Amino acid sequence: MARHFLSKKDTAALILRLKDFGISANLEDGVEIEQRKEGKFYLYKGKPLAFETVGFYPSLQALNLFHPSGKWIVVDDGAIPHLTNGANLFGKGIVDLDRDIAIGDTVFVRNSEGIYFAIMKAVKTYGDLAKDRTGEFAIMIHRPGDKAYNIFMEISR
Repeated sequence: MARHFLSKKDTAALILRLKDFGISANLEDGVEIEQRKEGKFYLYKGKPLAFETVGFYPSLQALNLFHPSGKWIVVDDGAIPHLTNGANLFGKGIVDLDRDIAIGDTVFVRNSEGIYFAIMKAVKTYGDLAKDRTGEFAIMIHRPGDKAYNIFMEISR
């Protein structure tokens, strides 16, 4: 385990990677990275920012701090316990969503109060959902209690 601050050049590159997710973040105070065998974990002001394991993703805390501009899904309260336990998202649990979601997009799931709690990969589009609300809409990538989340809880201040 090695932890250090990113250079300004690497921080600028990280900001661009976050912009790909619709996240605009001013990270002028510096970003730390902790490298572990499980992957890279980025922290901003000691709090979870992003992680890179099998892919690169923002943390749930970063979503709630910086609010992505798109690729969001709002789910009903009945879906939340299932999703936080790792279930995939079915169309019937969706209340509202970004109309620009395409198959393969990384999507950010939030409750009706606007709190983001899951990151998923879309397997259908808005148009698919409008035609048929049955079946899976997105598969789980990151949620509270998963490996990346638990590592962040261990290393953040």
